[in-house]
This record gives sequence, structure tokens and C-alpha cells, in this order.
Amino acid sequence: MPEVNQKAIKDILSYMRHFASGMLTTSGRFYPCAVRYRGGQIEPIDALDQHSGTLIEYFQHQCSQMVETDDVEATALAVDVWLDEGHDQDGLQLTIWSKNLPSVELLMSWRRGENGIEYGKIKVLSSDSSKHGQP
Repeated sequence: MPEVNQKAIKDILSYMRHFASGMLTTSGRFYPCAVRYRGGQIEPIDALDQHSGTLIEYFQHQCSQMVETDDVEATALAVDVWLDEGHDQDGLQLTIWSKNLPSVELLMSWRRGENGIEYGKIKVLSSDSSKHGQP
């Protein structure tokens, strides 16, 4: 995997984890969130009121298209998040699109401890490798 893609994906995962936790902690609700990674910076993707269909479908289209046509190294869409106060086990479901790689849907979970995040796990739910000729 190219070094730029590795850094982009690592930065996006870290950003989404912190963003989702903060959103749930402050508002008690989570809304789909999409970001793009360009030039080493993470930027939100705005949801315009003019989109047709659901917000998730709109973000999926935007994320996929930006990686193919714009000067964007990677995009991501978080569709679900949860905080488990009883077990301090949190989780996030997201899809990542990256240049020259298939899109991948991930389930990321982590455990909170006294000193912050103790460990994290990532499970691949699905990958669109057929688009890139990979098995």
C-alpha cells in the first residue's frame, strides 16, 4: 500500500473515532459523517440540501466520485457509532475510499481505559476489490 494511503487511512480512522465519540457525548445522537483527505488535511464533506435520496446514499456517491475525479487521496463515511458505557467498548462502522485501492467497509472497535484508548480492533466487513482487478 502506498505510504500516502497508509497515512490517510490512519489519520481518517483516528479522526472519525474522536469525532464520533465527541458527537455522541455532547448530543447523544450520531448522524452520518463524511470526510475527505487532501494534502495531509481532513476536511468535512458538506451535505447539500439539494441531494436526492438518503443522506447516506448522497455521501457514498460523493466519497466515491471525489476519489476518482478530484485531487483527493481518500474519503470516508461513518454510518453508525456506539458507546458502551457499561463495558467501555466503543465502535464505529465506516467505509473508506482511497486512490488505487478498492473501497472497504470496516467495523472499528476500541476499549477505553484510565489512560485513554487501551486497544482497538478493525474488522473488514466487505471490500469492493472487483473494481480494481484484485481477488
